[in-house]
Amino acid sequence: METMALGVLVLLATFIVIIVSLSLIGWAGHLKNEKSSDFL
Repeated sequence: METMALGVLVLLATFIVIIVSLSLIGWAGHLKNEKSSDFL
């Protein structure tokens, strides 16, 4: 049971890390687009 719970926790942690990194990349890209449009 403990190993199964640990596996679930690892899966959840990986899932959260992927979502956070994706949202950060999208946010950075959005800021970059806004800045470039401001310069134009």
